[in-house]
Amino acid sequence: MSKNPQLLGSAWFLVHCKSRQEFRALENLTEQGYVCYLPTIRAGKTSSAGIYLADKPERALFPGYLFVRLSPDSNWHSLRCTRGVLRIVGFNNKPYPIGNELIEQIKNRCKGYRPLAPGEKVQVRIGPNAGIDAIFLTANGSERAVLLLKLLNQECRLIVSSTTIEPVPFSY
Repeated sequence: MSKNPQLLGSAWFLVHCKSRQEFRALENLTEQGYVCYLPTIRAGKTSSAGIYLADKPERALFPGYLFVRLSPDSNWHSLRCTRGVLRIVGFNNKPYPIGNELIEQIKNRCKGYRPLAPGEKVQVRIGPNAGIDAIFLTANGSERAVLLLKLLNQECRLIVSSTTIEPVPFSY
């Protein structure tokens, strides 16, 4: 059975991995000749002293999942028996293909992603606070951000979803 993604009819599929074993599954699947994609982001953090640590290793963007490119005649059994793999995500016991457009969008987003640094200027994009300029203070968990903004000549802290803010581009 061929695993060549150049074959007509090949598509991306989502693979559910065992807990914290995405990189292990990626390595094992790649060694078997599968074409895989594991979206990752840099796991930068702020130390207790407030120092930004950008040299941390990468982590999976979607913990517990990776993408694999398969053709209809691929050996699905060897994929399911690979160390680190739980199952192929699908519906009605059939693997569900994922469009190439979605994979390309994820790849493009991951290329441009970088964690925000404390003190960086940001703007809230959506929600009731849309359009507000603020200073990024810290991440509050993995899904929230603490911002500092000036309101009526007083500094206020605002906690928002991390997905609703974006860095303000540098301008002269």
